[in-house]
Amino acid sequence: MNARLRDSFWTGQTAQALAGHPEAGAIKLVALYLVTGPLANPYGLYTLDLAVTALHTSLTLPRVESSLAALSVLDYAHHRAGWVWVVEMAGYQLGAPLKPTDWRVTNLARWYASLPPHVPFLGPFWDRYRRDLCLEGRVERRVGTPKAVSTPAPEVTDPPGQSLVLVPPPARRAERHRPVAPEDADLRQWFDTVFWPAYPRRTHRQAAWEAVRKLRPDEPLRRTILAAIAHQRDTIWADAELAKIPHAGTWINGQRWTDEIAPRPVRSKRAVAAEAAMADFLGVGRHER
Repeated sequence: MNARLRDSFWTGQTAQALAGHPEAGAIKLVALYLVTGPLANPYGLYTLDLAVTALHTSLTLPRVESSLAALSVLDYAHHRAGWVWVVEMAGYQLGAPLKPTDWRVTNLARWYASLPPHVPFLGPFWDRYRRDLCLEGRVERRVGTPKAVSTPAPEVTDPPGQSLVLVPPPARRAERHRPVAPEDADLRQWFDTVFWPAYPRRTHRQAAWEAVRKLRPDEPLRRTILAAIAHQRDTIWADAELAKIPHAGTWINGQRWTDEIAPRPVRSKRAVAAEAAMADFLGVGRHER
């Protein structure tokens, strides 16, 4: 997302409140990511994967969680049930208040009405922006309240001189509920913005996409895949030549995230060799003649 960012981000109310905080750097980085991240939208209400956030910001998962908690206390952003709401983002990105004739009002209302009923912060978003973004007169959404759908009842009339007998429909077999595979658009976005940048050997991209599309990983499996890539990148791939790392498509098709890998040694072979070369260059350990 091409987000607008004020210079007051570094000097404003939130920055002043974080002055002297021991984790101010991490908190500001997460705050910046919430505005400019690949999944962010102009309205500031969207899904947020903490594992992906940790990967993109190079922070540990506990530091991401503690940073979000600090931003919630400051009322900068709130995170719950996989969703985040950056409170003032919609107002700033859209230049609120808007006029009712602004075309962005229609887009905003359409987006707001499309959100699933379980999304957190539906009510607070309405309370904050119903006037500034001209939501008044639209259908108000609250958590647990389904989207308003007007389905007119069918008109039934009796034939002349007869009374209509309602016959119950035959019992239907219990439907087997299968998990719905993610849509290609969502899967493609995850592949382009999360998986592909995280994988160290970025060749044969189309083959990698076909492998991911065939696998169709759900959210838990996506997190497992990213964690495995990070672990293997720091262990078995740390000193490996790029050509020795499997292609991404081969890695996916082989389910290599299930590999059992020993922890990385304290010092890698590359680090030992580099230190030895530097010591030889500086003459450390040589006896003076």
